[in-house]
Amino acid sequence: MTIDILSTVAALPAAPAPAARRFRPLVSRTLAAIALSCLVCSGLSLGLHAWLAFSAQADDEQSMARDIAATRLPRLADALRRRDGSAIQHELDLISRYPRLVNARLVAETGATYAAGVPSDLPGAPQGVLHDVLPRAALRGVEMPIAAAGADPSVLGRLELDFDRSGLSAEVRRSVARTAVAIVLPAVLLALLVAWMLHRDISRGLRLIARQAALLKPEELGPPPTWPRPQRRWRDEIDLVADSFQQLHHGIARYVGERDRALRRLGAERDRLESAVQQRTADLTRLNRVLESASRLSARLIYLPPDAYPLALRMALADIAELLGARACALAERGEARRWAWTFSGGPGACPAEGTELPPLFPVDGWQMQWCTESSDCHESRALLHACAAASLQVCRHDAADSGQLLACLDLPQAVEEREIALIAKPLFGALARWRDLAQLEQARRELLHQSRSDALTGLANRRAFDERKLEEVRRAWRSQRPLTLVMIDIDHFKRFNDRYGHAAGDDCLARVARAIGAAFERGGECAARIGGEEFAVLLPDVSPADAERRCGRIRQTLHHMAIPHADSSLGIVTVSMGIAALCLTERPPPDIAFDRLLKRADMALYGAKSAGRDGIVMLM
Repeated sequence: MTIDILSTVAALPAAPAPAARRFRPLVSRTLAAIALSCLVCSGLSLGLHAWLAFSAQADDEQSMARDIAATRLPRLADALRRRDGSAIQHELDLISRYPRLVNARLVAETGATYAAGVPSDLPGAPQGVLHDVLPRAALRGVEMPIAAAGADPSVLGRLELDFDRSGLSAEVRRSVARTAVAIVLPAVLLALLVAWMLHRDISRGLRLIARQAALLKPEELGPPPTWPRPQRRWRDEIDLVADSFQQLHHGIARYVGERDRALRRLGAERDRLESAVQQRTADLTRLNRVLESASRLSARLIYLPPDAYPLALRMALADIAELLGARACALAERGEARRWAWTFSGGPGACPAEGTELPPLFPVDGWQMQWCTESSDCHESRALLHACAAASLQVCRHDAADSGQLLACLDLPQAVEEREIALIAKPLFGALARWRDLAQLEQARRELLHQSRSDALTGLANRRAFDERKLEEVRRAWRSQRPLTLVMIDIDHFKRFNDRYGHAAGDDCLARVARAIGAAFERGGECAARIGGEEFAVLLPDVSPADAERRCGRIRQTLHHMAIPHADSSLGIVTVSMGIAALCLTERPPPDIAFDRLLKRADMALYGAKSAGRDGIVMLM
């Protein structure tokens, strides 16, 4: 309220305006506004009258044109169709007798032109002379096509009508003059009357109020203002303004007293704030140091690989313990059984053993800060102190729906605020959760990679993994000049097996044969893959063909011991045919061409084993 009063006083004129400044009385501005409003209203009224006159003329012409189209056009069409010139001229003469119709012209489809309405005082005048007698602006032309009646819709001619609008301007001027006399003159008289009343009742009163308002100053407040106005039986707005200025005077006086009292209170408050600012500065300095540490901790832990997180978290806990003056700091997580266990710890003193479980903790939701001492009433707090062998413990805990983290600061000084612990705990909890997520992502990536490179039915490598390995093994064999052997294996009469025993038994047969192959070729670097329906391939780096043949014989023995029934086979059991080929190390074509040659030789050996009666091994050098 005080500020509003001072603003009102400052806005009032403090003194009469200098002679160089232009003075614009309120009455003159009001009179100008009234006059401008009258002129605008008069202009709108005149425009409306003119528009109504033009609209009436246009409606009359449209009505006349519709009447001609309804009554005369059928006869003109009939005369045009008969090509009766006298009948056409007669109809045009009748049309030209319509009011304000000065000329009627008919242009036939054949090119003949007929006209009527030429003034009688211009005998022998050619067609169109009326356009020379009356200006083009005084005419309004209307065109109407004349169509044949009946089923033929062709156009026989075009009727052109000229209406005379020369008398419309005089009618509009008379309407405008009547409107000006009826509106403008009363408006001017009304403006003068309003100006006289404004000057008598408002202007003099406002000037008096302005002189009194110039005397209102908070520094030199004089007596209340007086208003020497004549005594009347009523009150108007000027009297209300005068009463408001008297209230303003009282408000300023009250403000001056309140200002003095506020200045005295301000001095005492300034002394108190000075000591509070010093204390707060010390707190903010310590808090700023904690914020810097939390920022450095977040930057250090945000882009670490998964295997670097454990060491980084232990070092971070040791730095935090040193920063806060604690004996040690430790992080705990809540497992699937909702049991808490220490995950990482660090500090200059004795730390909780990582992996040990914590006693049952106090139930909380979300973020929770808990100060635990020997005198605490909480049984869980005392149990936690005993488990950590500490005299005091500051716990910052965050619980979520499916996880939970806990930061414990052992033997922490009481001067440390809880929000400082929370600032430190947030990046630690985020890093711990991020480490768990990265570990899960890495495990999922490995599982997906294994699934994408292995056959779901047999567990051996699939064709994709085999194709990725084959060229790499060719290059390695050339570099080391060590043998690379390829074994092709095919189950004998497997289609007959599927047809007799069904696809489920066929899948089981494939899995058992794959286990026999995997047991024979299980050394590191060897790749046994299923590359077709019942076809397998084995890459054997650093294995000679003779050694490969010996291990293939082990596969034959294993299948004979399994004795998987196969009624459509000559031996009555499931057997395989195997072909062996070795990479030529002396030639150096491109790796893909070299492997294709190796694959062809292994296929030839496989076909040789099948041709020899199956259940055999053929080796091509």
